[in-house]
Amino acid sequence: MEFLYNGNILVVNLTEQKAEEDFLPEEVISNCLGGARANLELLDRYPEMNVAIGSGPFTATPVPGACLAVATWKRADKISHIPLNLFFGMEFKLSGFDFVLLGGVSPEPLYLWLHDGIADLITFPGLSKDTWEATDSLRRELGEDLVQVLLNGKGPALNLGYWSSADREGLGRYLSSCGLRAVCCRGLGMLDVADPQSYISTCLRLQDQVRDSLPPDVHGLDGILSLYKGESFHYSASLIHRRRACFACPYDCNTFLKIDEDPGQMGLAGVEEPGVLLTDALSLHIMEEKGIDIREGAALLRRAARLGAFPDGAAALGPDAGDEQLISAEPAGWPEEAPPSPFSDWCPPRLLGAKEGDWVEAQAMAYTLGICPLLVSLSPAFHPSTLSQLLREGAELEVPPDHLIGVCKEVLSWRAG
Repeated sequence: MEFLYNGNILVVNLTEQKAEEDFLPEEVISNCLGGARANLELLDRYPEMNVAIGSGPFTATPVPGACLAVATWKRADKISHIPLNLFFGMEFKLSGFDFVLLGGVSPEPLYLWLHDGIADLITFPGLSKDTWEATDSLRRELGEDLVQVLLNGKGPALNLGYWSSADREGLGRYLSSCGLRAVCCRGLGMLDVADPQSYISTCLRLQDQVRDSLPPDVHGLDGILSLYKGESFHYSASLIHRRRACFACPYDCNTFLKIDEDPGQMGLAGVEEPGVLLTDALSLHIMEEKGIDIREGAALLRRAARLGAFPDGAAALGPDAGDEQLISAEPAGWPEEAPPSPFSDWCPPRLLGAKEGDWVEAQAMAYTLGICPLLVSLSPAFHPSTLSQLLREGAELEVPPDHLIGVCKEVLSWRAG
């Protein structure tokens, strides 16, 4: 694939402790576009593999919200797609690999190190560390604080470095049982674009349209919950220190709460980590409904992140729960049932920023193209016609809007071949 992709995949056999590069077939992208849909196709082509981590055509580009990589987990009776946001998707793709397929069981714990188009399987440095200690240890070993770390702790969920991810399936525990404790990546590569000037112009125009479409004075997770509940949500306001957007995103959803220091002060007072970066709205919603003090609740979610527990499951248990209870907690889920889909329930189960539209269709486009599904839920600006134009300008792919929707929705009916 000449444009928007590196043109390769990595096949990791954990049993043999081998990571072998293969070409990314051009028809996989022309027929499946990328992300979750291409993950499914590649898992069909490599039936001995159980997990695919893939990027979309827009991942790591200036398309608004193009932060996303997707982990697809194939089981005998279920397919799950887990969005990997913050800066992991960008670093993953720019490390030189578009898709990574994982299978087998290693006799010893390993981590996968992706950088400069090179893949190394390395013995994992320590077994009993929590996610913070493991992240620090891996970054010291690799000599770079900007390395993005996808890892599992003592609990079932994947973490994105120190903080909770959108894994609500327990993929972290599964990969740990296979001997893979972490995927580390550092992206210094570049992507070729078919028509750079037109592509950038369309990206900038879409960026303005997305910003204009977002409700005014809506920020962070509290803004998401205000839209979801239909009333102002200020539960976490007293502890908010800052808000942080993922790569290329105009909406600052991730919210850092300071617990052990004054939230209004930018400086640090020597505390190891004075707060917690909240990455999902559901845990806040649950704690507010249960009447949990926000400071105690934030400390609970920090503990859940260190353990690798599900944050919504931890919120449902409350601050008095012990570590073992948090590790064993199941995801709580949103109070309203989501439409049937293979997507993570990290994102609220309906469109928040548009009065009309199909939530499942919007999610399918986001997971396939490499755009944050939460941003697509918030903004009606992601018209299929604009996305088709970006595919044409970026990769010389002629995908009419109706066909684009059809390809993306194939993730809903896919069955293992």
